Amino acid sequence: MQIKILISAILLFSATMAFAEKFGENVEAIISGETLIISGTGDMYNFSYTSSSRFGNIKKVKIEEGVTSIGDYVFQNCTSLTTVTIPNSVTSIGDHAFYNCSGLTSVTIGNSVTSIGNYAFRGCSSLTSVTIPNSVTSIGVGAFFYCSGLTTVVIPNTVTSIGSSAFAGCSKLTAINVEGANTNYTSENGILFNKDKTTIVCYPAGKTETTYTIPNSVTSIGYDAFHGCSGLTSVTIPNSVTSIGSSAFSGCSSLTSVTIPNSVTSIGNDAFYGCSGLTSIAYDGTSAPTIGTGAFKRVNSSVKVCVPENYSSDKFGGFGVYKGHNKVTDQAVSPICTETGLTEGVHCSNCGRVFVAQEEIPATGHSYSTAVTAPTCTNIGYTTHTCSVCEYTYNSDTVAANGHTEVIEAAIAATCTAAGKTEGKHCSVCKAVLVAQEEIPALGHEFKTYTFDNNATTEADGTETATCERGCGATDTRTAAGTKIATTPEKGTAVSDAAANAISIYTQNNVIVVENATDEICVYDAMGRLIVETPHCDVSTEIRVNTAGVYLVKVGNIAKRVMINY
Repeated sequence: MQIKILISAILLFSATMAFAEKFGENVEAIISGETLIISGTGDMYNFSYTSSSRFGNIKKVKIEEGVTSIGDYVFQNCTSLTTVTIPNSVTSIGDHAFYNCSGLTSVTIGNSVTSIGNYAFRGCSSLTSVTIPNSVTSIGVGAFFYCSGLTTVVIPNTVTSIGSSAFAGCSKLTAINVEGANTNYTSENGILFNKDKTTIVCYPAGKTETTYTIPNSVTSIGYDAFHGCSGLTSVTIPNSVTSIGSSAFSGCSSLTSVTIPNSVTSIGNDAFYGCSGLTSIAYDGTSAPTIGTGAFKRVNSSVKVCVPENYSSDKFGGFGVYKGHNKVTDQAVSPICTETGLTEGVHCSNCGRVFVAQEEIPATGHSYSTAVTAPTCTNIGYTTHTCSVCEYTYNSDTVAANGHTEVIEAAIAATCTAAGKTEGKHCSVCKAVLVAQEEIPALGHEFKTYTFDNNATTEADGTETATCERGCGATDTRTAAGTKIATTPEKGTAVSDAAANAISIYTQNNVIVVENATDEICVYDAMGRLIVETPHCDVSTEIRVNTAGVYLVKVGNIAKRVMINY
């Protein structure tokens, strides 16, 4: 009656409404928001499967100190539940207590719990880790079956009993490790065995290895031992094994072949159920072992079974048999520098049984010769290693480039007649031009000041000569126009009609005579220098010069050249 009242209360009240209801003789639960709080003293009720609790949107369960056990089925199918806290006062977790709580991500188990019930956490697919306290002595059948989020599990040394399938189907589980002093169990490479390694209890379904050889100490392959190991392609069963447990290899969908030694006397129900990739079986016995129901159910019907010539039947587990093996040689493969080789092997082409296993031959490694490339001004140096077998090459021991050794090419000044060059630079080692010299055009002569050469004659004008101002010594001689010497000195005549009176300019007895000047009189030598300047006169002015030559006489805008001959 109490169970019915409790269930009715749970179904009628929403998660946002607080309520109090009996969960045991002295245990009650209240809902506060999305949290179910269980308090009191003593054990919680055990619920039947048909009356299992469903708490709507409850996400957290908090069990307070004083509660001593969690009943069977109590939280089964609470798919919205994410977090559970179990206090130190609790000593046991009931069967199916959290069965199919698929949203459960975090469980804190108090350190007084001694037993975890059958299927207690089965199907808790979101649970990624669980810490089993040192107080636990027994883990029930299928306790963590299909907890597909679990990655590693540590079995404390206090555990003395682990039920079959406890960790089967945990598809991400890569290791089950047993603490050192456990008296009943041990682990090797993350695989769970009984203490003396005569029974393989669980091969974690998430291990990445594709092949596995069962140790020779094993006599029994446990219930669900390899359940869901979908990555395994090959398992070697030694002659020590006498029994293969129910569902031992169920769901090993990548398993392609199996050799069953003649030591095996029994194969359990569903032992190879769902091994859809299985194509061949080799059996060494002369008569079939006891084979359980569905041992090869959902296995391809075309599977080839090879048995000895003296096998007593024409069937094995419902399959037809080949008597004797068709042995085929597996050719050796020579190793090369970077790839391993294989020794020669022998297998049966029908069942795939390996009679002589091919063994890996290590890669030979490269055989190098070396060549050194010295650094240059612009390129690094290095050592080149070249394999004489496969011609693989690589460089090492790099040395920095030397850089250029700079030499300056001096500038060359341009002259009047020769072009020059700007300053340049080049490398004395590699001869590379670093700064190119550019041509400077020749300057050309610079003639400015001409001097009359006093070489006029009565036949022709004289010449005047200038020396290059740039100091190269070059000269330039040209005709001094108007310096021709008259044979008979003549009076000067006006060269302009602007004068009011007729002005005469002439020489007489090597004296320059100017008549009727109305402006000042200026006399210039052949170089154009003013040598005489006098006021005008009314009648006649005589001007004496000391050197023979041509002179220019100017009176206002009237000018005439005259010659003085000493």
